[in-house]
Amino acid sequence: MIDLQILSYIIVIVLSSIAISTSLINNSINKNNSILIAVYLGLLILVSVFISNIFSKSIIPTINNNISFIMTIIGMVLIYTGYRFILDFKIKSKKSIERKYPKIIYKINEELSLILLFFSYYAAILINIIYVAPSIWLSIFELGLISVGISIILIIASYFILYRKIRTPKRMFNGIFGFFLMLSGILYFTLYMFVPNLQNVLSQNMTPLSFPETNMMIYILIIVLISVAFGFVFKKSKRFKNLF
Repeated sequence: MIDLQILSYIIVIVLSSIAISTSLINNSINKNNSILIAVYLGLLILVSVFISNIFSKSIIPTINNNISFIMTIIGMVLIYTGYRFILDFKIKSKKSIERKYPKIIYKINEELSLILLFFSYYAAILINIIYVAPSIWLSIFELGLISVGISIILIIASYFILYRKIRTPKRMFNGIFGFFLMLSGILYFTLYMFVPNLQNVLSQNMTPLSFPETNMMIYILIIVLISVAFGFVFKKSKRFKNLF
């Protein structure tokens, strides 16, 4: 039976790579530039794993102790990114939006969804390489080379497959892609927050007065607070009101 740790790693690699290739198609980036972007992202991860390998004695324990929290945050970033894509789908179907901000801020805001997606791809794969490498007796750099190679192949392959098959209008495509990202974020949240803790609870002999472990309660409390804060922003923002 495949280990949950390795299964989660595989899911992250596959979903992240598909998300990147899909976003490149969605932003009408040509084939050559798409391949270059995939290679640059891979090189960035390789540089990061090389540095992480040097400081592995301090980095590995930190990641191992906080993997659930870090991946939950990445999952929430993906959920927010998905909301932004869906928001683009709804808002751009109306009249053009008034520019109330300086040009550079407006440009960053326009490309924020793509920036957040690239950040999530980079962070999720890097964190999982560091987390999984010791359990399969590989160095961080060795697993990094394998992961980057697989990811680049997946990005290029899925790019060409989707490029040929997708004929959906870009505005509609934003909504579908946003929904995909939200589901990916929820899956990360489930895999790294609830499943490991549920396994720990089921593997222990619990009395009727047993309580969930402290870390799980802290994570849930932080997530609830962040969710409430986002909910307040969505409620007050005229722009986010158009999402519902």
